[in-house]
Amino acid sequence: MKKDDSSDNPYIIPVFIPFQGCPNKCIFCNQNAVTGIKTPALPEREELLKYFNEFLSYSKKDKKRVEIAFFGGNFLGMDDSLIIKYLEIAKEFCGNYDSRGIRFSTRPDTIMDHKLDLLKDYPVKTIELGIQSIDDKVLKKAGRGHSAKDSFSAVELIKKRMPDVDLGLQIMIGLPGDSRNSIFKTLYFIKKSKPVYLRIYPTIVLKNTGLEKLFQRGLYKPV
Repeated sequence: MKKDDSSDNPYIIPVFIPFQGCPNKCIFCNQNAVTGIKTPALPEREELLKYFNEFLSYSKKDKKRVEIAFFGGNFLGMDDSLIIKYLEIAKEFCGNYDSRGIRFSTRPDTIMDHKLDLLKDYPVKTIELGIQSIDDKVLKKAGRGHSAKDSFSAVELIKKRMPDVDLGLQIMIGLPGDSRNSIFKTLYFIKKSKPVYLRIYPTIVLKNTGLEKLFQRGLYKPV
């Protein structure tokens, strides 16, 4: 993984797409509360391009790299036409600047050949996989809807098909059923996968989630 050198980190312009492309709602998730966006909808081209340029002006620091980042949903789980629509607008902003690119977060079970084919004509720099855990029992209790095997397959396919793209992994510590053993299994997977980025989330009980219901019933205790 890359060293924590802020001067080497890209300047992120986030586009939040809460629950877009998600096949189900995970027990811990309330993206509307996290992002503050109640009705996720892709703005029109002119509005997004204006937003991108305004966001560039928020910081006066030298921006060696800039990435349009689609967060809060399951990017490759969306309809192909919507994926292309997002990518086209981001590509227009990136133009001929080699220092500009696209990043997105997605689920491991959406990494498949025909989805990666959609990306080939766009300046995708980073793919973040939300694996959360590599323990199937934890994944099931969290309502993820994918398995540890999906994470193994996704990492392998990205490295094979898109070796120049930075791979990022997202994990969540303290989910229901999590243990010292399951955490070490996940850490071992990370070590073997050799991601460029690692994003570690602590499990937080948010309102209007399945986890909140378990917490209120005394069936889940934050650790």
